[in-house]
Amino acid sequence: MQTKKLLFFIALTLVSASCTKDKTQPIVIEDNSVAYVINAKDNSISVVDISENLVLDVINLPNANFPFHIYISPDKSLLAVSVTNVDLSNGFPTTFFNSYSSGNKVLVIDTETKAIVNEISLNQLASNAIFSPNGKELWIGQADDVQSKMLIYKVADWRLQNTINLGKGLAEITFCTDGDMSFTCTSGEDSVQMYNAFDKSFLMNSGLSLHPIGAFPSDHHTSFIICDGNNTVFEVNADNCETIDTISLTFKPAHINYNSSKSEMWMSDVTNNKIHWFKEINSHWSEQGSLSVGTNPRWTSFSEDGSKAFIANQNSNSMSIINVSDHSILNTISVGQSPSSIAFKP
Repeated sequence: MQTKKLLFFIALTLVSASCTKDKTQPIVIEDNSVAYVINAKDNSISVVDISENLVLDVINLPNANFPFHIYISPDKSLLAVSVTNVDLSNGFPTTFFNSYSSGNKVLVIDTETKAIVNEISLNQLASNAIFSPNGKELWIGQADDVQSKMLIYKVADWRLQNTINLGKGLAEITFCTDGDMSFTCTSGEDSVQMYNAFDKSFLMNSGLSLHPIGAFPSDHHTSFIICDGNNTVFEVNADNCETIDTISLTFKPAHINYNSSKSEMWMSDVTNNKIHWFKEINSHWSEQGSLSVGTNPRWTSFSEDGSKAFIANQNSNSMSIINVSDHSILNTISVGQSPSSIAFKP
């Protein structure tokens, strides 16, 4: 009996010690998120561990000159990379779109094996290839001097299932946050179109100012339209394509991303090599501050929880990491030559 009491006391002591240790040393859950950074002049993708701030791997893209933009599928299993065969570090072209008609393609890459699982050859310049919100389709734009095209491929077998004719100089294709409609910017004719993402029907068109290059969504069923021809951003209501706010800038913007955790709109400034952040005050987006980063910041992305921002500094061959809460630079990582865009796998 005494022996049983002694064994019970020893076991109780060990359990108590273990519990005490857990309280003083909480379990640390590692963040295994990675960033895929396109290196336009290296023809490669840097795979960056964002918890350790180091490059884990490099995915080389053979026979792919000047990869430009990268997007990830909703299930995070595939990457879509547009290959432009031309240096777009100064931005999307304004004229003569048909002169960029060779070496264009889209590469689809498996995020686990890092192998190229499909290659879609194109005869025109494609700014980006983006997966539909349900992950079943890949939407690709082709810029033309007269009639651009939006090509929609079925991911299951990579068959072309829809072709939508658009106007001159199609730039970026994007989707609203809730995924019900797409935005296309025909920069050569200064207009933006909206299409139903499900049945592909045309919804409406909005004439905007000089050279719209992309529509980047907020959480309010609106999109921010960058017009780098006159350094203006328009916030457009996605329900009726009407402009609800106009932001006049003193610099050339390249990319916008909305941070829902802070209700801030972040904008890259390639004129002054800065990132600016805005808050909506009295129904108008007002600048709250800016931060110097690397040279020619072309892309802004956020971590899954919105706590960190990642900036692709194209002419500095680096990626800046920013603490969103106090807008301070946490680190700067060297990547390949001419990083142009970033995708995340949480």
